[in-house]
Amino acid sequence: VRADLSQADLTNVNFANAYLPNARLSSATLDGTNLTSATLTGVDLSWSRPWKAKLYPDSELETLQPTLANHDKRVECVADLTRICTEIEAHHSNCILYFRGEHSDTWQLQPSVMRNTQMAEPVLRTNEGSMLVDLMSRRPGEFSGTTSALAEWVLAQHHALKTRLLDITRNPLVALFYACELNDNKGRIHALSVPKELVKPFNSDTISIIANFAKLSRVEQNCLLGWTGEDLQEREPEPPYHYSYTDAMNHLYQLIAQENSSFKERIDPRDFYRVFVVEPQQSFERIRAQSGAFLVSAFHERFEQNEVLKWNPGIPVYSHYTFKVPVDKKQHILDELRLLNITQESLFPSIDEAAKAITQAYSK
Repeated sequence: VRADLSQADLTNVNFANAYLPNARLSSATLDGTNLTSATLTGVDLSWSRPWKAKLYPDSELETLQPTLANHDKRVECVADLTRICTEIEAHHSNCILYFRGEHSDTWQLQPSVMRNTQMAEPVLRTNEGSMLVDLMSRRPGEFSGTTSALAEWVLAQHHALKTRLLDITRNPLVALFYACELNDNKGRIHALSVPKELVKPFNSDTISIIANFAKLSRVEQNCLLGWTGEDLQEREPEPPYHYSYTDAMNHLYQLIAQENSSFKERIDPRDFYRVFVVEPQQSFERIRAQSGAFLVSAFHERFEQNEVLKWNPGIPVYSHYTFKVPVDKKQHILDELRLLNITQESLFPSIDEAAKAITQAYSK
């Protein structure tokens, strides 16, 4: 307890099942260090690159590599997608399928606040939490009914604030609609076969941790994630090089306590390095209509399976498939989807979309 191992070279040391609460591993070398099932509550991991350690026991390492050929899969009609989904489901038990459709096959699987949008990206990423506070201060009435950090982020994203939530859906036809939405490029569908252990409800303690983590300053986030000064020089325009891990963790606990006073101070830092699916409350018609869910992570800024695994090849993750939608098939697919009532009006239920649909119908 409270062992001081700061700056120690712990390469390949076996700490499996070790009791390490409140230990200091600041600036330690953790390459290959076995931390599986170790008690890490309160452990200071600043400047230590924890993602280089072995974090997850073999029993959890059922990393799902795609078992179906990706490259030749093309979706040219609704029936193609139905067949592909059936094939994926047959290959993965104890998993839930989620989808994301993109009208361009050049987009990365990346939340909006992480995207490289020329000069705006570093500013938005650095001020993630401040943007939410600013929106809440300007429109307090809209946020009066929210009871959690996740609910605040979902509401903010619903109104177009850039966040770390990435929209996905349980309905493959919704993803197919998005992939065909514009006819200017090949579309793409992402299919994720997610282990049930990585799917969390809106009131999960794990999701509360990550949602409140996103409210911290960029300095505090970097500290809790264990980035080194060398890492930050490469990642940040003007990186701050020092911050107290204890202060950052205490601030995170304070934020969580504001929504859950009974929350026990037992954050497992290993959860920072996972990617989770969160099933939100069906607060908006759009989420209900689109069978919406979100991918979210404290650490990862891209959610392609290979991008997650490159940081820690032993992390439990989903199987990830991608399928192309040819440009010349998009209109045909949209016509099929319209027969199944998958339209702009049905997916974005509002009087504006209803009026637009009526105008289009009478124009024809």
